[in-house]
Amino acid sequence: MKTLNLCRDPWIPVAGESERKSLLQIFTNRTYRRLSGNPVDKIVILRLLLSIVHAANRIPDTAMWRALTVEQMAENSVRYLEQHQEQFDLGGTHPFLQFPQLAAMGGKTASLGAMMVNIADGNKVVLSGWNQYRGISDAEKAVLLLRSACYACGGKKYDKTLILSSEVEKTPSGPGGTLLGFLGFLHAFLLGDTLLATLRFNLLTEQDIQSLHAYPAGMGTPFWEKMPQGENDDRAREYRQSYLGELFPIDKFLLLQGDGMLRTVGIRYPGHKDGLMDPSLTIFNDGKNIKAVWSRTDEHPWRELTSLLAFLRMDGTRQPFFLSMGLEKMRMSPPEHISIWTGGMAVKSNSGEQYLSGMNDYVESEFSFDPAYLGTQPYARFARMMQNLELQAKQLYACIKGYYAKMNSDAGADNAAQAVSRWWELLETRAQKMLNLAFSGAEEDELSQEEAHCFGILCRLYDESCPHETPRQMTAYVESNPAFQNKPSKKEVQ
Repeated sequence: MKTLNLCRDPWIPVAGESERKSLLQIFTNRTYRRLSGNPVDKIVILRLLLSIVHAANRIPDTAMWRALTVEQMAENSVRYLEQHQEQFDLGGTHPFLQFPQLAAMGGKTASLGAMMVNIADGNKVVLSGWNQYRGISDAEKAVLLLRSACYACGGKKYDKTLILSSEVEKTPSGPGGTLLGFLGFLHAFLLGDTLLATLRFNLLTEQDIQSLHAYPAGMGTPFWEKMPQGENDDRAREYRQSYLGELFPIDKFLLLQGDGMLRTVGIRYPGHKDGLMDPSLTIFNDGKNIKAVWSRTDEHPWRELTSLLAFLRMDGTRQPFFLSMGLEKMRMSPPEHISIWTGGMAVKSNSGEQYLSGMNDYVESEFSFDPAYLGTQPYARFARMMQNLELQAKQLYACIKGYYAKMNSDAGADNAAQAVSRWWELLETRAQKMLNLAFSGAEEDELSQEEAHCFGILCRLYDESCPHETPRQMTAYVESNPAFQNKPSKKEVQ
């Protein structure tokens, strides 16, 4: 591939900017607010930027983090990039994030379109012109390279004959990316008023990393300074056991070749049930199994906020670390408001293959909080509100299904599911208001009024879903109407 230097050449999409930016531009312009692009691209670029900041700034403890200003952080990062800019070139003898030794191994070069989840490649069905591959720019190749190294879908798309460590055996089906997981992890980050402030908020100190007991190699060395030469050599093992090795995993080994790419399975990382400790994920033990919070198109990210904010219960829960540890460091001098971004990509996994089905897509949301009210009691109030909404959703489903059962119709389950989906969709527009009420010291009457408003929406959807014109319809409508029933208990609606 011809040269493209990530430090000097534009490749990063920035919200509100017509042109892409280089790494040096990102750290020298303090007005950029957000990254642009789809949620997965935002995640991989943000994690690369965090890796660069960690490489350029040593932060031993919270006191040093508080002393490190955004300006100092950016200046140190610029100085570091200027010293290491040759290691950020996509071409040359040592191409960035690539393994040139793959070229001599006779592997099969895959089309770049095959690595893009929204593109119809091979025997995929072409629905229209939007999902046909038309080629991509070098800047887009840089983003695709980042994504393919740690966030790619699993399946029989990786060349199992390309092996760099002789003792490694590769199966026909490669695993999904470490940052993707089985169904598509939901990631969470703290947001600042600017992109540079966002980076500072999500920095973990060396003390933070040591306290997690998850990274035996500590902070570690960034991959561009020293690439592994095999899937399981000393450097690969050291990188996997370091924090920087988790911040930007290299679970696929890649090599750009013109408009194609050689690709094979790289460093093996644990799954969420096997000990994966990632700073932006929420992985928990429900008493029976190890579970993760997934990206879901039917349950938009705001419905997962009780899990993402569970660390506010002060019961030992700490994930996601970006949120819990970031907020802990801000307690002494909190900003006027705190925002949280959540996002990811929901995928389907079937017989080892991962892909986007008709029900899968990207998801992302952003929420703001008053930091003065972040604590156990406000969290408990919000959790109670969400539990009540879950009960109402079950009540709506049961009432509509009950109506159609009285009408001797088999359409009850489908109509009930559609109404519940629509109800959650309508409530999403009120999610920020619910958060404001719960985390702003609002009176209980205000919380009750909001729940009553949500129940009014529920009754309207019941009314729209259940015809009530004939005497028989009217009887079933009244007997199953949620407005004429007592609020159900959790046991009654399960």
